[in-house]
Amino acid sequence: MTDRRIFLHRAAASPRDRRPLIIDALGGIDNMNLPSSRREDVANDFGIDTRSMSDAKASGLTAFNMTIGYVFGDADPYEKSLADVRAWNDYVRRVEVFANDGGRIIQLTYNAPNQLGDGGMVPANRGLTPFGHDVVDLSHSGEQICLDATAASKAPVMITHTGCRAVTDLPRNKSDKELRRVADQGGFVGIYFMPFLATGRRPTAEDLIRHIEHAIDICGEDHVGIGTDGSVTQIDHMADYLKELEDEVRQRRAAGISAPGERPDIVPFLPDLMGVDKFRRLADLLARRGHNSGRIEKILGTNFLRVADSVWA
Repeated sequence: MTDRRIFLHRAAASPRDRRPLIIDALGGIDNMNLPSSRREDVANDFGIDTRSMSDAKASGLTAFNMTIGYVFGDADPYEKSLADVRAWNDYVRRVEVFANDGGRIIQLTYNAPNQLGDGGMVPANRGLTPFGHDVVDLSHSGEQICLDATAASKAPVMITHTGCRAVTDLPRNKSDKELRRVADQGGFVGIYFMPFLATGRRPTAEDLIRHIEHAIDICGEDHVGIGTDGSVTQIDHMADYLKELEDEVRQRRAAGISAPGERPDIVPFLPDLMGVDKFRRLADLLARRGHNSGRIEKILGTNFLRVADSVWA
C-alpha cells in the first residue's frame, strides 16, 4: 500500500516538478546574441560562452543533437564535414559536461539535391539514389526520398526537426504519409520551433502545440518529440538580431537553399517560447491541454532516447 501511494503521488506531479529528461532532437547551445562569425569560429568555441552554457543547464536540457558539417558554399563537402567533426570532437574533449563524442545521425539531404537524392525544395522530388541506399535523418528530405529511405531502412529512422504539412502547407513540413511511415517503423519525429509552423506571420507556441498534437494523432504518442532547430539563450537586442537575420536570409536565397516561409521579418524561433524556461513552459502548455505527465515526458525526451538506443546500440 505504501508503494502505491508513492506512485500515485508521483503520477499527479506536474512535468515541471518531475524534472523530466529533456532532449532537443535538433538544437544548439550557442549564444545567438554573438555575431555569427564568432558562433562559427572554432577559436571562439562556436559561440558557446559562459552565459549560454549556464542557460542550457538552467533550462533543464539533458542532451541535444546539432547540425555540423557542410551545408552549402564553395568548400569541399567531405573536407568541410570532416574538419567540423574534428573541431567539435576537440571542443567536446575540453568540456567536462559532455559525454563520449561521436557522430550518430546522418541527414541525407538539405533543401537542395545531392548524390543521395532530392531535398525538400526540389520540384523533381527524385527519390533515394543507389548511393543513398548505402549510407538517417530525413528532416530536409523531399517526400519521395523520405518514403524510399524508410522503405530501405531495416532500423527505425528519424525526422529530427520538422512540422506537419497538413497543419501548415509548406515544403519543409512532412506529409501525413511520411509521418505515418516513420512511426510505423518505430521511428521518431521531432517538431521544430521554426517559421514553418505558420504562413505569412510569426508562429507562436499555440502553433507549436497544434503541430505536436497533429503529429501525435498521426504517429502515436510514442513517436513524437521536439527538435527546436534553435538555441536556448534569449535574444537581448531584437533589432540587431533582425539585421543579421536579413543578411542570412539574403545569403541563403542567393545560394538557392532558402525554403518558402523563410523571411527576414520572421525569426527562426518562437518569440513567446524562448529562453531558459522554454521547455518547462512547453510542458505546462501541454498539461493545460490535457496531456498527462507520461505523454509529456515522452515528448520532451524519452521518445528520442528510446529510438536512439535502438539504433545506436
